[in-house]
Amino acid sequence: SSWYLSGVGLIMAGAIGNFVDRIFLGFVRDFVSIKFFSFVFNMADLFITVGIICFAIYLIIGMIKDSKEDKEKGKKDAVDNK
Repeated sequence: SSWYLSGVGLIMAGAIGNFVDRIFLGFVRDFVSIKFFSFVFNMADLFITVGIICFAIYLIIGMIKDSKEDKEKGKKDAVDNK
């Protein structure tokens, strides 16, 4: 699924980005500041957050599909038992 691949890819990219900062700088450099929300982050943090959202969407879609398949299977079993 594209949601799964996007989510995992973004999470891995963010983790690698923070890891590289940690190895070469000794800390993770935060460089994006949003005054309205009063927090600071870096692109790796953004990638991880968006990746988790994509992965959550993938899981929700999967649960909905499974639920629909279970309902259809239950209806088919009910018809077969008559």
